[in-house]
Amino acid sequence: GSPGPWLYDSLQASSSSSTAEVAWGAEASAACAAAAAAAGGASDEGSDEGSDAGEAGQASTAGAAADAPAAEGCVEADTGAGELPEGLEMCVKLMVPGEVASASCQPKYAYLNRPDAPAGLDASAPVEFEVLLLGFEREGYWQNLSWQQRWALAERLKAKGNALFKDKKYAYASNRYAHLLRLIDSTRDFEDQQQLDTADSIKAALLSNLALVAFQQQEYARSIEWCDKALHMEPGNAKVMFRKGKALSMKGDYEEAAEHLAAAAQLDASFAADVDAAKAANNQRAKAAAQKQQQQFRNFFSKS
Repeated sequence: GSPGPWLYDSLQASSSSSTAEVAWGAEASAACAAAAAAAGGASDEGSDEGSDAGEAGQASTAGAAADAPAAEGCVEADTGAGELPEGLEMCVKLMVPGEVASASCQPKYAYLNRPDAPAGLDASAPVEFEVLLLGFEREGYWQNLSWQQRWALAERLKAKGNALFKDKKYAYASNRYAHLLRLIDSTRDFEDQQQLDTADSIKAALLSNLALVAFQQQEYARSIEWCDKALHMEPGNAKVMFRKGKALSMKGDYEEAAEHLAAAAQLDASFAADVDAAKAANNQRAKAAAQKQQQQFRNFFSKS
């Protein structure tokens, strides 16, 4: 998961998390056993290579093809993106396809402070995972891929980020966008202007998406930074200008927000209705802030 010119590892695994009092752990264990049976029985035989290389890849479960959807009761995830509890990910990356393992994790390596803790699980308690790794595929180093392969993988990673954003998993979506941005920035072997233009187009879209994610996370200053980087590449991007205006308003920079909102409407008339609504909200925030400041002054002088 370290930054660098490689992609995320991707895996599918059948897993269970259980404590002594959680019934769904037994159900997940049964799913593991069923998946193992479907795969012809899990064993320790096979490749001696674990899945902990710095390359990227996609894995499959229960003997399914790598591009097949995960089987029912199974988990499909990319490593290095925070989609799995840290302890579970460390365990899986040391396994080989067809292997069954059990990992006991302290809370900080399981579901402590994670939003995806299963219902009924005490996130502050240790967790035991029972895992059958059904498959793992590496997609290779970014720099070693053909341009066609790079663009295809870029679209896949961006689409995964979009899906995570749609599911309101903003931190995971941000990880995916930021990682792809690092891959694009690491590219130095452009052969023609078209390749450079394609990379710039993907980068601008990623910057815009990162600005939106930061806004949803209420990190307005960070959202403005991403907008500035996107506008540096595409000064006439009305959508990004509009996003920056909204972020400025939430940050309390009301006058500057009004300027950017007006600029967005000038760049693209189709934003007029959204801009009008954002302007109205901005004016209300500015008025409320001014009234609050006046009240603070009155309270200060009345105490004097």
